Amino acid sequence: QNSDTMACNWMSPEGYHFNLNALKRHKGLKEYMARDDATLYISNICEVSYASQQCLQNKGIICEYGAAQQNFMATLARIGGPIKWSLIDSSNPSMGVSQEFNNGDDCLLNSGESLDQPELGNMVRVPRRTIFNFYCNPKKEEAILTTLIDDENSCTTKINIQSKHGCITNNRALKQQEKQQQQPYQH
Repeated sequence: QNSDTMACNWMSPEGYHFNLNALKRHKGLKEYMARDDATLYISNICEVSYASQQCLQNKGIICEYGAAQQNFMATLARIGGPIKWSLIDSSNPSMGVSQEFNNGDDCLLNSGESLDQPELGNMVRVPRRTIFNFYCNPKKEEAILTTLIDDENSCTTKINIQSKHGCITNNRALKQQEKQQQQPYQH
């Protein structure tokens, strides 16, 4: 594994295994895109994005661009640093897996308490946070991305991805959980 890629599989503490390796886009392949009114997001999964020189130099996994002229704006998450893996829903492991990065470019966040008068707050620099939610959809051969900016924290971007690769790969663990849930309650 070189410095432009990262481990792309995870075993939950409960024994559920997820493997996202098939979602990587190696250099020369079209990367994942999502767009909102003013912003274009170009992402790779578990590997640097080759979409722009700036993103590549920053070891960015996902970068933000102006939608109109596609000018580079920020690196939202990068290779390197800790990644927090978790189940999207611990009570329903078959829903999928989540990766959280807290290592994007600095972002100004209003630390003010007052929502009525945000100018009263202090602006603080925090690293951009990106959460990739890989939802299990066995019918989705190709991954589909949608983006959501956290309304409470404009420095957090959530990327929802529907893909068959968001599904548990070791069905034995899932079947064992289902079996335990079906057993009647014992006093």
